[in-house]
Amino acid sequence: MRANFYGSTLADLFNWSNTFATTLQVDPTSVFITPQQATDYTVLNASWASLYQQCLSQETRTRVLLQQRDLTKASLLAMAKNLVANIGTNPQVTNPQRTALGVPIRKSPTPQPTPIISPTIEVLSVVARTVTARLIGSVERRGLPPFVHGSSVFSHTGETAPLTIEGWKFEGNYTKATFTIPFAPSPTSSTVWVTAFFFNARAISGPACQPISINLPASNVVPVGAKIKRAA
Repeated sequence: MRANFYGSTLADLFNWSNTFATTLQVDPTSVFITPQQATDYTVLNASWASLYQQCLSQETRTRVLLQQRDLTKASLLAMAKNLVANIGTNPQVTNPQRTALGVPIRKSPTPQPTPIISPTIEVLSVVARTVTARLIGSVERRGLPPFVHGSSVFSHTGETAPLTIEGWKFEGNYTKATFTIPFAPSPTSSTVWVTAFFFNARAISGPACQPISINLPASNVVPVGAKIKRAA
């Protein structure tokens, strides 16, 4: 609920508060406000409305009157915010009732369904031992599927893909469809496996995809601290 639920000017507050007080007084219990609360607000609103109207005329406006108006306005807003918050959040109050009172209607949160599809991994390039790939949710659409916030990607180096999660290495979470994995140097060629699953904004994951295998070439491995000698 925005702070200035009544509008942005004193005139907006005057109009909103009169409507709110008049409507609330008819049947306060229907929106789970006590009759005493409704009466207290009506009395305070009448006091502020009178001060507001007197301050509109240069003939009646004085510095003291302006101060009284502003102090009464602060008290009115404090009471209004409390009543509006109670009416706005009470699940037993209907939206038509809120509209009649001038209470903003809260937007329902966007549903975040659990991803039900597993991604397809498309290898875009293999440069030395760095793999760049893209996750595809459907053939009709590029990028991540609706309600998918990102993906978790895992890898394994070996001849066969692990059957349990313990054998996989977590490579990271990605919020874009494309990702890159730099595999460690190796003096021999090797087979690596990659799998992934989608997750939504609440970090609830969907099913993992079928692992794919990628053959990586050998690479020169220079021991840590070793110096490369140049040819004479």
